[in-house]
Amino acid sequence: QTLAKTNAELMARVEEAKAEIQSGAGRSKAVRGILKHARKGGELEKAGVVGRLGDLATISEAYDVAVSTACGMLDHIVVHSTSGAQQCLQFLRKHQLGRANFIPLEKMKKGAHDRAVETPENAPRLFDLIAVKNFAISPAMYLAVGNTLVAPDLDTATRWAYEYGRRWRVVTTDGKLIETSGTMAGGGKSVHKGGMRLSNSKG
Repeated sequence: QTLAKTNAELMARVEEAKAEIQSGAGRSKAVRGILKHARKGGELEKAGVVGRLGDLATISEAYDVAVSTACGMLDHIVVHSTSGAQQCLQFLRKHQLGRANFIPLEKMKKGAHDRAVETPENAPRLFDLIAVKNFAISPAMYLAVGNTLVAPDLDTATRWAYEYGRRWRVVTTDGKLIETSGTMAGGGKSVHKGGMRLSNSKG
């Protein structure tokens, strides 16, 4: 019985570790390197690095799984300009830290995130549930999540996605995702979590 209990605990830890890796909680070597050297006195101090997208906003814990599932760009690095992104890429090559993705704010379409959007049954948009730390980040966040809706369950998600004249991208609070192409994803024991800072957490 003790052995079975120990085995169960080990399996639980393995599942937690898998979920942590999937969520990106273990940041990539490239992302960690960029953020470390963008600090004062670092090699990238003047590259205009704003930060990792998921760290530049907060969301309620109730939507942690939804945003971590629906937003594949949370590990992207936000920079002020394309020249800053180029400096970061040169830094990664120089130190052989691997690959990273960058969002130059100067190239973001202005105003798209401000437009009023009529959603099915007044469904909440994921974008509206996210609190950005700086309004200048909003275009980058909109690029990442667009008009993705958040549904409480799969039945509601399916209705919103398919039955309102146009296709909507919808994510459920437990991590099922319907793309505008009609594809659906979900299932499994582990879910994506921890991609964005939580509004009720410190730090």
